[in-house]
Amino acid sequence: MARQVSHPNVCRVYDIGEADGKHFLTMEYVDGEDLASLLRRIGGLPHNKAVQIARQICAGLAAAHDKGVLHRDIKPHNIMIDGRGQARITDFGLAGLADAFQGEDARSGTPAYMAPEQQAGKDVTIRSDLFALGLVLYELFTGNPVAEGRKLAERSVTDTETTGTLTTTTTEHLDPAVERIILRCLQTDPARRPASALDVAAALPGGDPLAAALAAGETPSPEMVAGGGETGSISMRTGLILLAAFLSTVALTAVLATYGPGAELRAQAKAPIILAADCNDLIRRSGYDDPKADSAYGFAGAQGVEQSFWYRQSPNPLLPNERLGVVTPTDPAPNEPGMVSIALSTSGQLRRFMAVVTQGSSDDPSLDEADSMEVFGPLFDAAGVDVRTIEPIRPHGIPPVGSDRRFAWATKDGDVRFEAASVGGKPVYFQRFSGNEIVSGPTITERGWVEKLVEAAVPFVWISVVVGCIPFARHNLRNGRGDRRGAVRLAMAVGSLTLMARLLVAEHWGQGRDIALTLLRILAVCLFSGAFALTLYLAVEPYVRRAWPERIISWTRLVAGRFGDPLVGRDLLIGLLIGMTTRLLYVIPVVLITWLRPDVPFPQFESAAQINAALSSRHTLSMILDASGGSISRALWMLFLLVALLAIFRRPRLASAGFIVTTFVFVSGFAVGGHWLPIVSIVAIYTASTALATLQFGLLTLGAATVVHTIGDAFAPTFDFSVWDAGNVGFANGVLIALAVYGFFTATRGQSLLKDEVFET
Repeated sequence: MARQVSHPNVCRVYDIGEADGKHFLTMEYVDGEDLASLLRRIGGLPHNKAVQIARQICAGLAAAHDKGVLHRDIKPHNIMIDGRGQARITDFGLAGLADAFQGEDARSGTPAYMAPEQQAGKDVTIRSDLFALGLVLYELFTGNPVAEGRKLAERSVTDTETTGTLTTTTTEHLDPAVERIILRCLQTDPARRPASALDVAAALPGGDPLAAALAAGETPSPEMVAGGGETGSISMRTGLILLAAFLSTVALTAVLATYGPGAELRAQAKAPIILAADCNDLIRRSGYDDPKADSAYGFAGAQGVEQSFWYRQSPNPLLPNERLGVVTPTDPAPNEPGMVSIALSTSGQLRRFMAVVTQGSSDDPSLDEADSMEVFGPLFDAAGVDVRTIEPIRPHGIPPVGSDRRFAWATKDGDVRFEAASVGGKPVYFQRFSGNEIVSGPTITERGWVEKLVEAAVPFVWISVVVGCIPFARHNLRNGRGDRRGAVRLAMAVGSLTLMARLLVAEHWGQGRDIALTLLRILAVCLFSGAFALTLYLAVEPYVRRAWPERIISWTRLVAGRFGDPLVGRDLLIGLLIGMTTRLLYVIPVVLITWLRPDVPFPQFESAAQINAALSSRHTLSMILDASGGSISRALWMLFLLVALLAIFRRPRLASAGFIVTTFVFVSGFAVGGHWLPIVSIVAIYTASTALATLQFGLLTLGAATVVHTIGDAFAPTFDFSVWDAGNVGFANGVLIALAVYGFFTATRGQSLLKDEVFET
C-alpha cells in the first residue's frame, strides 16, 4: 500500500524483498533529520517556516488518504526534514485501509498521538490521522511537548461544552488562525474535525485550498474551487474604467449603425405589422377574398444578402414540421390549395407573389391576354413599376405553381424581367428577376467546398462528442469526481431557458392532437438540451478542475448560487466588454469598405434570423433567453475542446496553443465567402477574443462574451428611434447594459462610488 503513494512530501517506498528468510523494504534515502529531533534541538520553528512545513505535511498526508491509506502513526518522529528543508512523511509500517482496522488492531500506534476513538478500539478513519496531525502542528508551532497538546484538546472540549466556543488564548503569540485549526483537529468527536488534510492546509494562514490540492496531486472538489483563488474584488477606479469602456463600445456601435453606411436602408424599412397589412390588402385586390384560418410572416435572406419580408396565409392551420410552432417560408410546404405566399422588400415593394389554386382549363400558355395588365395591375403597382416602361416578352421558365397561362415582361433596357402566371383570370404567380435569373423558385446561393465541408462535419463532430462523453461522465460519477449538484443546476438552466425561448415564439400549434404532439416535441428538445449539458459537464469539468481550476473559479461560484460574489461580477463585466469590443472591431472594417468603395453594395450586419428577433417583444425576449442558454452550451463546447487538446498534448501550454489554432480554423470555415476584409477581421478578432476570454479569465468570461456576440449581432444598437425595431433593440441592449452595471457593483461591492481618491489623477 505504501508504494502506491507517490508524492514529493512522502518518503517513496519502492519495493519489498526477501533475503535469508527475512523480508525487507527498499525506500528512498532522505538526507536530513526527523522533526522530533529538530524540535528538541532548536525548539519551535519560525512562524513562516512552520506554516510551510505544516502545509507540506498536509499535502503528503492527503496523497496517502487519496489512495485509501491511513497512516495511523503520524508523529514528529515519522516526519523527516530533508537537506532542502522539505517535509517527508515516513514509516508506513502501521498503515492500511480503513475497513481493515477493527478491535485490538485499531489500537496499534503511538499512544501519545492516538485519537480517542483509536485508543478505544473504535472505527479508525481519515479524521483519526487528523487528530494526530493536530498534535504535530501544536508541537511544530509552539515547540511544546505533546502532553501539553493533549491537555489543550481536553480543555478545548470543556470550553465548547460550557460556552459553545473554543479556547482562543491557550498559547501566547500563536496565530489565532493556527490555533483554530489545531483545536478543530483535536476535537474528541471525529465529525467535528476537518474533513480532509487539504481542509487543514486551506485553513492555515494564507491558505489556498487550490494550491494545497494541486500540491497533493489531487483533483480539488467543486467547493474547494469555489473557495479558492482571489476574492475578485476590484477597485472602484478599475470598475469605472471597465464600465465606461463597455458603454463607450455600445455608443460607438450605435453611432456607426445610425450614421454609417446602411443607415438609410434601415430607416426606410417598414414595421412588419405594416408590411403584413399591405400583403393582406394586396391579396384582397388580387381577387382572393376567401377567409383565412392562419397566417405568418417574418424576414428571409442570408447574412450579407439584401433581406426580404415574407407573408403566408392559409385556409387551414399552418403546422410546421422543422421548427416547432414556428412557420418559415417553406415550412409547411406551400402546396395546399388556398395558400398564398408573398415576398416584399423591407421598404414594401413586391418581389414575389404565389398562390395555390385548383388548375382550370389549359390553353396555349405562350399566348398573351389582352387584359393581362388588368389582372396583374395590382401586383405591378405593389412592385412600384410603371407599366409604360415595360414590354411583353416570351416566358423563360415554368412557374413553381400550377397555371393555365404564362406571361413575361421586361424593362426596355432588359435589366429587369417579370414572370407571371394565372389560372382562370386570377394571378397565381408573379416575380421580379434581374439579368438572366431563371424561374426556379427561391434563389439559393452556391456555397464553396470549405463551407460544405464544415457544414457536413459539424453534425458528425456533435454526435461523436455526445457519444464519446457518456463513458467519461459515467466514470467520473462512479468515482465521485463529477460535480453532480453543479451539473444538475446547469442542465436545469439550459433546459428551462430553451423551453421558455421555444414557447415564446411557438405560435402555430395546429388543432387537437397536433397541439399535444407539438408540445411533447418541444419538451423533448429541451430535455435533450439539458441532458446534453449535464453529460458534457460531468465528462469534462473534473479534468478542467484538475488542470485549470483557476479558469472555472467564478463559474463554479455562479453555479453554486453565489450571485453576489465579486469575482463573478468582475468576470461577467470583463466578458461583456470583450464581447462588445469584438462586435465593434468587426463592424469597423465593414463600414470602411463601404466608405472606401461606394460601388460595393453595403453588406448587411444581420441575418434574417437575427432581424426576426425584433419582430415582437416575445421574439426579443425569446432571443435573449436562447442566447443565454446557447452561451452555456457553447462555453461547454470550448471546455470540451480544452480537455481534448490537453489529453492529446499532455501539457497545458501546448493545449492552449492548440485551442487558439483550432478556434481559428473553426471560425474560418464558417466565415468563407463575401468581402475579404471583414472575413479576415472577424476570424482574427473572434479567435483572439475567445482565446483571451477562455485562457486568461475563464469560462464565465467566455459565456458572457458569447451572449454579447449573439445579442449584439441580432440587435445592433442605434440612436435613430424612428426605426421600426428601435424599442426591441433598445430593450435587448438595455439588458446587456444592466448586466454590465450589475457586474460593476458586484465586483466593487462595499466601496463608495463618491470617494475622493477614486477621482484622483
